Amino acid sequence: MLGLGLGPYILIGVYLALLAAAIVSVVRMPEIGLYAFIPLIPNQTVRYKLHEMPYGAQLVDLLLIAVAVGIVLKGKSLFPKSALRFPIFALWGLTFLTLWTGSILNDLPLPLIDSSDERFSMWKNYCRIFLLFFLAAGALRTRKQMLIAVGLMCLGVLWTDRGFLISLKGRSFESFSYALRDAGTMPIAGENGIAAFFAQTAVFILGFAAGRPYVSRNLLTVLAAVNSVCVMLTFSRGAYVALIASFIVLCLLKRRMLLIVSAAVIVIALSAGYALVPGAVIDRVTMLQTDSGELESSAMGRLIVWDMAVKLFADNPLFGAGFDTFRFLAGYGGLHDTHNYYLKLAAEMGVLGLLVFFVLLAAALWSCWKLFRNTDDPTLMGIALGGIGCMVCVALGNVFGDRWSYLEITGYTCIILGMVARGNLMLLDPEEDEEYGDQSGEEDGDGEEDEDILDSEEDGAAAGEPEAGVDSPRGWQVAPSLPDGRQLE
Repeated sequence: MLGLGLGPYILIGVYLALLAAAIVSVVRMPEIGLYAFIPLIPNQTVRYKLHEMPYGAQLVDLLLIAVAVGIVLKGKSLFPKSALRFPIFALWGLTFLTLWTGSILNDLPLPLIDSSDERFSMWKNYCRIFLLFFLAAGALRTRKQMLIAVGLMCLGVLWTDRGFLISLKGRSFESFSYALRDAGTMPIAGENGIAAFFAQTAVFILGFAAGRPYVSRNLLTVLAAVNSVCVMLTFSRGAYVALIASFIVLCLLKRRMLLIVSAAVIVIALSAGYALVPGAVIDRVTMLQTDSGELESSAMGRLIVWDMAVKLFADNPLFGAGFDTFRFLAGYGGLHDTHNYYLKLAAEMGVLGLLVFFVLLAAALWSCWKLFRNTDDPTLMGIALGGIGCMVCVALGNVFGDRWSYLEITGYTCIILGMVARGNLMLLDPEEDEEYGDQSGEEDGDGEEDEDILDSEEDGAAAGEPEAGVDSPRGWQVAPSLPDGRQLE
């Protein structure tokens, strides 16, 4: 690490820091465990090196459990109200059900019974990803905590950018070859997986930057631009499409000038050709066909595995062949994934799996849109706007492969959605906003002043002055009340 020979010592420091964070999360501040974990989420290589330490393979599970216990011990709900709560529960339940049906229908090892079953471990890791949503919603309860979390996410992105760019050092990009591709810090998720991560985080950072002051907004925009360059150098055509489309959506919502500037840059770059755009990128985009007019091998292979997935779905349309079964039942030329997450859901979990996933995507987009439209707080607005862009990128990126089942790719997405859920709860119930609640009576003098203000408002109301439209201390408009005390929406 860092080329200074300090790798083993840094690794020991990270290990001890995570253990300390787990303890602090239980006894005092559950958000500390989440803070410690966030920079490591996209850095799979570092997490796997921790397996060398005592119980290092279980360290992530221990840390997340500690955060969950800390939330409960503080008297907070581990599963707060949210539009995503039911879809995630349904996803957990359906994947567990199809884990068993997949074993029974296809003569695979039974979960929890047969020690050779690796699918149960895959299921546990899959469910752990979405636990992050509830942990973020339960532990990050103030704007300050959310800002810290986003800052740590940016740190994790920077480290991932660094690792990826270093892996490309010394390579020539004049023409494309598969040897140019590299998975960086995500060897399991692969080249397309790290491309999806770069695209999703680039769009989120751009959206979040919209609510920041001038200097930090520009710094975040630069970070998003670096991420976009990394996307280009992954040579993932699916990530190109997802990034461009989600970027356009985000700019139309809030940052229209950025769209104009970007369009001008793209036109200039394309006009200059190889001078500004690496030849390898142009080759990759245009290599859908061979010189003989046939589909190139990558595209042909995808068509074949897609056909296999459709056949599996036709045989089991309701529940599919079972969770994590496609790689055992089908494959072509070394391809054991459908390279389309929607087809993977159809093949492995049938119509029910598709329905649950579409409901989850819709609920996520609705939650982000609701917060974006209703808040006047720049931090919450930035998180919501970035969340919208991120979810559009997720929805499109999964057309080209499984960009959902990997902690490295989806972990930040779940944390973003958890902060969006907390933001919506703040708007719905001011008592949920602990940051505001802590400011309500810091000094006795302030309390007396507040009482005087309330007395004057009551006198005004008694004199016949209207209450509707009076600004609350948060800057929101107080809705007019009905005779029974209820407020109009």
